[in-house]
Amino acid sequence: IDPQATIIQAMQTMRENKIGCLPVVHNGELVGMITEMDFVRISGRLIERKGKHKV
Repeated sequence: IDPQATIIQAMQTMRENKIGCLPVVHNGELVGMITEMDFVRISGRLIERKGKHKV
C-alpha cells in the first residue's frame, strides 16, 4: 500500500485479501509494514483520549 493511503484503505485492503499485515511501498521500495496490531494500538489510544475528554 502507498504511504499516503488512509487507515481505512489499509484496513479494507487487508480485509478484502484476508491478510494480517500489509507492506508499505514507496517508489517500488519497501518502507514499512502495517499490521492488525497497529490498528489495535490506534484504537486503544483513541479510547484513552475519549475517556480523558469526558464532561
